[in-house]
Amino acid sequence: LSFQLKETDFIVYRGTSVVFDALAAGVQPIFYDCWQDEIFTNPLSQRFPFKLIARDQHEIIDYVKKIPPFTVKELKTAFSFARGNFQPINKKVMLETLT
Repeated sequence: LSFQLKETDFIVYRGTSVVFDALAAGVQPIFYDCWQDEIFTNPLSQRFPFKLIARDQHEIIDYVKKIPPFTVKELKTAFSFARGNFQPINKKVMLETLT
C-alpha cells in the first residue's frame, strides 16, 4: 500500500481507515458516496477541511481532472489530521491483548 500511495495524487475510498494512511502520504482523498450515507460511513466525517465527495464515477473523474494535488499548507494540515486521528496498528500490542 505504501508504494501505491507514493505513486498517486488521489485515493477513492469508502468507509476505510486506509484513508488516514493516504493523508499521511500526502494523497488527496475522494469519498465515494454512492449510497448517500457519507455522514455514517466516512471516517473523515465532518472534521476534515478538504473533503471531496463524489456521488458517481463522473464526479470522481471531474475531481481528478480539475483538483490539483495538496499545496504545502494543505499537506501540513492533512499530516496533522492523520496523526491526530489515527495510529497504525502495533502488531505486538494487539497479539498481547488478544492472547
